[in-house]
Amino acid sequence: MEDRQHCTPLLLTDRNSKGQQLYQVPVGKPPFNEARLQELLALHPELLPVSEIEPAFSPLFFLGREVPCNAGSIDLFFTNPSGYMTIVETKLWSNPESRRQAVAQVVDYATSLSNWNFDDLDNALKKAVGEDNKKATNSIERLFEDEELFDQPSYIDSVSRNLSRGNFLLIIVGNGIREDLERIADYMQKTPGLHYTLALVEMNIYSLQEGSNYPLYIQPRTIAKTVELVRAVVDIKAPPNISVQVEVPSEEEIKKGKTRRKLTEQIFYDELANNSNEELKEQLKDLMQSLYDLGLVSVWRSSSVSMRLPDPGGSGYKFTVIVFTVSGSAYTGWTSRISWPEYGGYDKEIANDYHKCLEALFNDKYEEYTPGDPVPVHILIENKKDFLNCVKGFITPIIKAAEGKTEEP
Repeated sequence: MEDRQHCTPLLLTDRNSKGQQLYQVPVGKPPFNEARLQELLALHPELLPVSEIEPAFSPLFFLGREVPCNAGSIDLFFTNPSGYMTIVETKLWSNPESRRQAVAQVVDYATSLSNWNFDDLDNALKKAVGEDNKKATNSIERLFEDEELFDQPSYIDSVSRNLSRGNFLLIIVGNGIREDLERIADYMQKTPGLHYTLALVEMNIYSLQEGSNYPLYIQPRTIAKTVELVRAVVDIKAPPNISVQVEVPSEEEIKKGKTRRKLTEQIFYDELANNSNEELKEQLKDLMQSLYDLGLVSVWRSSSVSMRLPDPGGSGYKFTVIVFTVSGSAYTGWTSRISWPEYGGYDKEIANDYHKCLEALFNDKYEEYTPGDPVPVHILIENKKDFLNCVKGFITPIIKAAEGKTEEP
């Protein structure tokens, strides 16, 4: 289909109800103009599907609207307790040119902010026009009132670090995005020193009664089509007249999954290195590559990554084999918590044997190791071969069982 089509939602109050058709609110026309869309997102940041785009940037806390910078005024500015920042540009599409300009504009914002320090950001937020069109003050300070959620010293350090690195989540929110996303590559390749992720979100809004303001049914939709890019990010600290050579990952490395695909993945490794050291980070990368080679896939969260085995029997379920955290711990007890007959119908003894193998591996490190106990990642790295054998002992019988099922008449 040339244009994306959205069917009108139907509201059912019970199984026998006739159903009530919802009416689409024409975003961009009175009374739902672009300013109201911005107000809606400022009041309800959960409408932005950040946890699906880059989990490390959630949950969102609204900081400012129309935040001034050298490239213009940022429509909406958000942060999270870990000091990661999200820039949102709202754009009601009227023509292809405006779409291209929106992409270029939000990238320019990120470029401008990458030259700031924490005080620059704080001052800009204090100058920002608030929701009531009055000057907002102490935008960041109010976050520190929640001492359990926002630790002031670590938050400031993280924001400063992310500003200098250009670590941003950029989101363009529109009301009918049909732009050819391959054009985004042009803008991304012009800013190789930034570490941002760019996402486009379509916002569809419906009401129960035509012309009514509330209640509203709001349907955010992340555009599924993306463009994979390989960007060289280089921090150069050297005296003048020094020749620097930049190597871009080879096609073979890209095929093996050795290049970064999500900013959340890079953030995970950065925080792991901050909590431990660079050597452990590189060693874990190597261990995870070995797990990839065994057929596992990764699911990234805000502060962890789980390595999972997709059910070879086709159920769609993914068995969590191990979870790594930014604190340098690993958890291996997930396979003992599921109901095996319900997920693929495999024998639960497969999981029991896996944990017996792990117990034998750890018995000289822990007096009473049980599935679910946190294990220091460095223990797995030091016993990499034995750990991978335990994982193979878990994967192999599942594959054989799945093959047996397909052979049944």
